[in-house]
Amino acid sequence: MNIEQFSVYITEKRKERNMTQKDLAEKLNVTPKAVSRWERSIGYPDIENFEALASALGITVLNLFACSDTHINIDTDDIMTLVHDSVEIDRKNNRIQEKTVSGIVVAVTLLVGFLFYVGGFGNIGGSVFFGLLSSGIVVSLFYLFSEEDVRNRKIYGCILAAFTVIVIGILLFVLCIQ
Repeated sequence: MNIEQFSVYITEKRKERNMTQKDLAEKLNVTPKAVSRWERSIGYPDIENFEALASALGITVLNLFACSDTHINIDTDDIMTLVHDSVEIDRKNNRIQEKTVSGIVVAVTLLVGFLFYVGGFGNIGGSVFFGLLSSGIVVSLFYLFSEEDVRNRKIYGCILAAFTVIVIGILLFVLCIQ
């Protein structure tokens, strides 16, 4: 199975059931963006979503792996290729995401820390610490909007709220003692 066959097959099955990408995403507890990625041959679903995806599309998992309604004798090499491709895509995406997050942390920490220090709100250590806390807000926002799993988005939303409360609390404290 290649990714193009997979994307065409799930798109056809979704449309046969008169579902939008949003409808399918809600059934699988993922974002519509995730379904769009699968249908545009950008990636496969996480392996734990295959059974739910097959069920939502009214097909068997074997049909899903075979990308066919008639061919249900699937070669184990095809399954291994799918798993390998899925793992490689995830690794590549994770490396890109890690580099992006590292850049965000460095840039925001330096910028906010510099502004905090120049504004006379703290010493160098305190300014860097405040910059790191501020970068937590930006990183949480990044993950919140790039995450496809709805449950994980809720977690990042809570983390974002916590960082925001801490940063605002520090700002209010610093401004009150000035």
